[in-house]
Amino acid sequence: MRAPFPAPLVWLQRAFTGPRVLVTSLPKSGTHLVIQPLHRAGMALRPILEQWALGEAERRRLLLSVRRGEVLYGHIPHDGERAVLLRERGISVVDLLRDPRDVAVSMAHYIPERGEAHRLGPYFRERLPDFGSRLEACIRGVTAEEAGAPAGLPDLGSRFRAFFRWAEEGGAFLCRYEELARRPGNGGGEGRREALRRPFAFLGLPKSGRVFERALRSLDETHGATFRKGGSGGWKDPFTARHRQALERVFPEGLERYGYGEGAGPCAASNA
Repeated sequence: MRAPFPAPLVWLQRAFTGPRVLVTSLPKSGTHLVIQPLHRAGMALRPILEQWALGEAERRRLLLSVRRGEVLYGHIPHDGERAVLLRERGISVVDLLRDPRDVAVSMAHYIPERGEAHRLGPYFRERLPDFGSRLEACIRGVTAEEAGAPAGLPDLGSRFRAFFRWAEEGGAFLCRYEELARRPGNGGGEGRREALRRPFAFLGLPKSGRVFERALRSLDETHGATFRKGGSGGWKDPFTARHRQALERVFPEGLERYGYGEGAGPCAASNA
């Protein structure tokens, strides 16, 4: 049997001929489901740190610094000029989205758990007494003045649309958390295999063979540092009538427009 292609040689090959990639996602959308398979396929990973505090000049410098065989990843909202700049530099964008209701639930757990390490941690712990009020804040948004923090949290609709526009207007490839995560209905079989093949094809990476199989296995083997529970449709238990009303206010156009109906199952469209 032929031996597996040595990983160091794969990395060397990517450094000379691999794509330049930006992976962007709405926070708490499961970024590891995209970046870990890319890493297993020989791509180097570089995170964008303290993204909320970056000025536009620093953000631009980071985006233009992406090298061949490298994945810069973080939470960069769409901007028309930014999208044009990336296309001109030959940087491919992969846009990861997740049902915004599950994002809100995950965020409502994450912020108070981070405590002082998150700019809104003290406000969530001291001013929002229970999970229901924290979840509502993650939907309606929080101003910097309200939280007494250097930056606030825009409402969920504004946050989600700012990332959806990467696929809608910016030429990015849209990945769905629900298609890559293990859950009843896709079971890690052919559905997930095809869901991973599509972004690999977009980036010009192997869609079969040992390198691809190693990348596919990473969907089950690894979790991000901020991973809590995962899964999809978990919003149904904590969402009350109050939360549904808050959601309707920030998504007056409805979630169906983005591929997320009431059932919150797998999305019909894989790309915008």
